[in-house]
Amino acid sequence: MNKTFFLLKPDCLRRGIINDCYNKLISAGFIVEKSFLINLDPRIIKSLYYPFTLANCPNQFREMKEDHIVKYLSSGLIAYIKVCLNKEIFIKSSIFEFARKIQGEDYYPEQCEPGSIRYDFRDPMKDGTWIILEYIPNFGNVAGEIVYNIVHTPANFQEYQFQSEILDNAPNKFKKKHINHA
Repeated sequence: MNKTFFLLKPDCLRRGIINDCYNKLISAGFIVEKSFLINLDPRIIKSLYYPFTLANCPNQFREMKEDHIVKYLSSGLIAYIKVCLNKEIFIKSSIFEFARKIQGEDYYPEQCEPGSIRYDFRDPMKDGTWIILEYIPNFGNVAGEIVYNIVHTPANFQEYQFQSEILDNAPNKFKKKHINHA
């Protein structure tokens, strides 16, 4: 399996950095198979994030996390970019681990590695301002507000398969246009 996808979230598009993020994917060795802008309905957002994010969220924070995710992802257009890895690129890990390294492996942009999308294109006005409610073992920090981390990519094959099925088959009324890049 050498395919995955990236979602560039509404804040990325509002800030006008979609082409910068797109170019970072290309320079990392990804080939774009298809891409389009999509406006996600709250029901689609919940189904997209439930089994892998919301279901694993501790019960006391699940409703808050769901509200944050739905509010953020339904606030504007999202770029869906399905990619495969250039055959000339050799990686020592799975494509999912490689993609998450390019994305930024931490939920909080300022804690990601320099060179990752989340770190390089973070909003410096937000660095270190997140409200951390609690650290949960095997889950991580739970933020009390939306963390604008601008990009999502699946962590593993199961998440990829589940989420790409939803996004590829989203009703056309939600798909706005294909993305053309220079």
